[in-house]
Amino acid sequence: MHLLPDGTDDIHFPGPPFWERLWASGSLTFNPEVKWMMRYRLKGVLQEDVEDVKVKGIDGEEKVFVTVSRKVAMYPALRLDPEPKANSPVFPPDLRTLNGTDLTTRKLGELAMEEKKTLVFVRRKTQEEVKQSLESVPRVIYPIHKPDFSITLCPKAPLLFRFSALTFNAHQIHLDRHYCRSAGHRNLLVHGPLSQVLMLSVLRSQLDQTKREMVLRFDYKNLTPLYVYKSMRICTRRNPDNPKKFDVWIEGPQGGYAVKATAEIGTEQDSDLETSAPLECVEPNMETGNI
Repeated sequence: MHLLPDGTDDIHFPGPPFWERLWASGSLTFNPEVKWMMRYRLKGVLQEDVEDVKVKGIDGEEKVFVTVSRKVAMYPALRLDPEPKANSPVFPPDLRTLNGTDLTTRKLGELAMEEKKTLVFVRRKTQEEVKQSLESVPRVIYPIHKPDFSITLCPKAPLLFRFSALTFNAHQIHLDRHYCRSAGHRNLLVHGPLSQVLMLSVLRSQLDQTKREMVLRFDYKNLTPLYVYKSMRICTRRNPDNPKKFDVWIEGPQGGYAVKATAEIGTEQDSDLETSAPLECVEPNMETGNI
């Protein structure tokens, strides 16, 4: 893996001239069966695949949409040796082969969760396009419903720095104000994943813990940028016609949509935890490469 000039990694980079990366949308699906959920001090594995690549737009204005799938699971009952012998590295299983996994019908089988995200790669703006972006008036689309609950916060630069460090994200649009201006952004941009974390945190605070409610599915779309030192309002609304559905959104400083999301709510399902029997974590052995 190498870092590109803007600080992004090249794992999903489609190649020149599509140097600018944006986070467009995504979804999270969680397994309600307790026995397959990730739990403290148990081994886990993540598998990432590029699921789809599409080029859209007219000649000279194309955009490349890259959809990435991430599957997360505890180690299945493979009876891995918790103290592996020297020179016998442990390789994680291919999560597509786990028993019962059928993502086409949204049954996660033995997966703890699946994430899908769509990244958009575009050409760098010309100096004239940068000037137009900085001088343009953002379009505002106001929500049609009032929230049941909301909180307002003002993200600051240290928060963006810490989230970048936490997620190993060196993208300069979150760290370097001068770079942001040169790319046509007014200031540092709030991370798409940070917006997602904030929405999920507020949503979870509104779930009925006595009924063991949990998020089964969360779909979101980033509509307009959120900037550092500008207020944002995170809103939730339970659907009065379907209590298992939530609308979640973030409003920018003008009160318009910045991020829109929908959530499907369910309940945890108990089962015999001994049937999965995942292994307790062991410290990595740096000499042998075993994990």
